[in-house]
Amino acid sequence: MDYGLVGDRWSVIATLALSAVNSAMGFPQYTHSKAALQPAELISIASQLAVGKYSPPEWFSQGVTPAQIDDELWVPVPLDPAKTYSLPALKGGDKRTTFLSIRSGGVVYESPFWFIVSAYSVGKTHRLFMIPRGKDDSAILGNQSEALKELAAGDFHPEKWLAEAAPIQDGFQGLAMFKEVTGSSIAEIEFSGQGTIISGGHPESVTMFQYDID
Repeated sequence: MDYGLVGDRWSVIATLALSAVNSAMGFPQYTHSKAALQPAELISIASQLAVGKYSPPEWFSQGVTPAQIDDELWVPVPLDPAKTYSLPALKGGDKRTTFLSIRSGGVVYESPFWFIVSAYSVGKTHRLFMIPRGKDDSAILGNQSEALKELAAGDFHPEKWLAEAAPIQDGFQGLAMFKEVTGSSIAEIEFSGQGTIISGGHPESVTMFQYDID
């Protein structure tokens, strides 16, 4: 199973994002994960971040500063329409689709970067800043490098990079999970920033991006 659309780089990207979060929380030396991050651990960490219970020393030890980041790190792998991907997701609705009769499947992420940063933003602000925003999907993916620098420097402002989600009625906001989404559905969702998937045999509305209108 592919976790997100970053191939085997997902663990590296997640570690970089968490190292920056650690720095923003006052633990700049905690940059070395105690073990290679596994998908289940990513969900556990994001859940802790979303409720303000994440402790960097629990997951990281003091280590060297991460090396210079290559921009190629953020480039998505080619999308296979016939393949099923496991996308990290946070439980929150989309203010633009609250009128829909189908249930919300949350906000899904192509990369663990925005997933981790969104969970951190929810826990920090107690508001649902969890929808990556920008001119288009390419711009949003390109924003990751700059947002990472701001986060590590302690100058990260969620509202600059993330739109606020709407609360939903069937559980705790910010709860982290994986959603299985086909490549063809991802392509449709990328086009408008939102769409419908089948989860557990039922249709769900999901959001991936919010495109800013000039």
